[in-house]
Amino acid sequence: MAVEKIKEVLKETDLLTHKRCLGIIEEHYFNGFDGQWICGKATAETIKNGGSDTDDISIHNITHINRKPIDLILNYPLLCGDCILNRICKRPDMICNAYGGLECINLRKD
Repeated sequence: MAVEKIKEVLKETDLLTHKRCLGIIEEHYFNGFDGQWICGKATAETIKNGGSDTDDISIHNITHINRKPIDLILNYPLLCGDCILNRICKRPDMICNAYGGLECINLRKD
């Protein structure tokens, strides 16, 4: 369900800010999906810092779209409290965002 919601929101060339391994922040311009993975073209700053084009951005690691917080774009902020340490939410109607803690994004339109 989370992948479908993100697919509704993302447009080609949207700027994605996201976390990578070891908490490194990178930015990529969205250019499609590879299954559940987001593909992107690296920004000049990301390349300067050792990053490259990629096809394995997890929706769970996106913090911003066009430098706006993802929870504001999806308009479903909720503190669910049902997350576990690896940030996989146990609730099917939620995705964990990349802000840390227990802040999650409610995928339902309540």
